[in-house]
Amino acid sequence: MKKTLMALTFMSFAMAGTAQAEDHSATVNIHASLTNNIVKCQFDTADTTVNLKGDIGDFPIEGENARTPTKIAYHISDTCDINTFALQLRGIHGSSGGTILFNSDESEVGARGIGVGVYDSDLSPMQVNSVIAIPPTISGRYINFELARLKGQLLKPGYISSALTIDIVHL
Repeated sequence: MKKTLMALTFMSFAMAGTAQAEDHSATVNIHASLTNNIVKCQFDTADTTVNLKGDIGDFPIEGENARTPTKIAYHISDTCDINTFALQLRGIHGSSGGTILFNSDESEVGARGIGVGVYDSDLSPMQVNSVIAIPPTISGRYINFELARLKGQLLKPGYISSALTIDIVHL
């Protein structure tokens, strides 16, 4: 009898304990701000417009090195670590090799089979829509532009209009 009474007592305590337990849910709102110590990098070019002209026969063919390009220097602030930043060239290319900018002048007076070639400081063709390393020396920080002939296309002299955006990107 004592064992039965003791079992009933423990059972009633257990039931009372569960009967008194309540669920109090709560919502915790977390507001945080994460910052990184990123150095500001400033980039600018010596010129924002390039005027190119010449004779069709003198222009390099797509894939060839530049011959007599126009050089545009660019400057990157001293606070930039050139090992952690690069340049990204963005534009519409008109060549299969991706090194000549598309001529957007589609009017009657627009040139055909010719675009604007983009070249590095060694006069080698550069890929449009690519990321390029920043040269370690200031004397090598420029991009060359020259009118160039597209492979396998009929040539027609005329006006050319192209655009290239240069972004500085963190690697």
